Amino acid sequence: MEAFPYTCLLFAHREVPPKGVGFSPFELLYGHPVRGPLSIVKEGWEKAPKTPPQDVVSYMLALYNQTQCFWKQAKGNLEASQELMKEWYDRKATLVEFSPGNKVWIMEPVEPRALQDYWTGPFEIKEQKREAIYLGDLKNPRPPQGFSTTTDSGLILRRLRLSDKVKACIKEEVAKMLALGVTEKSRSPWASPVVLVPKAATPGAKPELRFYMDYRGLNSEQRSPTSQGEDRCSASVVTRNLRRNPLDRCTAEPEQCSLTTREESTQEVPALR
Repeated sequence: MEAFPYTCLLFAHREVPPKGVGFSPFELLYGHPVRGPLSIVKEGWEKAPKTPPQDVVSYMLALYNQTQCFWKQAKGNLEASQELMKEWYDRKATLVEFSPGNKVWIMEPVEPRALQDYWTGPFEIKEQKREAIYLGDLKNPRPPQGFSTTTDSGLILRRLRLSDKVKACIKEEVAKMLALGVTEKSRSPWASPVVLVPKAATPGAKPELRFYMDYRGLNSEQRSPTSQGEDRCSASVVTRNLRRNPLDRCTAEPEQCSLTTREESTQEVPALR
């Protein structure tokens, strides 16, 4: 008797047709309505005559045809319901058209928080493929960064002691970047240290490291130094781009790539929270 309420709840769930489909789950699965408690009581009230028995072949053919009919009608009901939901959802939407040459921002769902949006750009529109579908130039919209240093002799900071574990991590990450073609070997007299920051990994996964370049030494040798984070703290408005796009995300000019080299020595810091 304790399970009786749950049994009635399951019967009610199986024999109630959803609004979008128009048929109950039991009807779509078995091809006939479920004989629940209310159906049995109704049969006792009406005292309907029993249907004559059928052979197996006739029953299976009738069941197959009825199931196909249910599925076809359910698909049509679902499409009509989806169209109605789309009209209700887009009731306040307006169609925005762009022309080749316009610059737009693109939303990238890469935030760890699902309810936050991250917009990048602006990017230039190249061609319109279809309605609301455009082909854009996703190259780096920021111009190359030029460095005007006070000396040409170079700058190599003091080497730091490394543990064997950190050395192995550095060799592994450098090998990955060389294989991907995002870095290359250099003999430049300029060398900036690297900061290893652990990435936020999912529970049970192997923790990975992210390379960050410490360009404070290079910044101190520039004729017009780039603003540091402590200088931005006094600003009245700090946008997300200022916090996410430091000097290490700028593109250097080809003839000045030697200034952006990194040193083999590095330091390990805890993850930023």
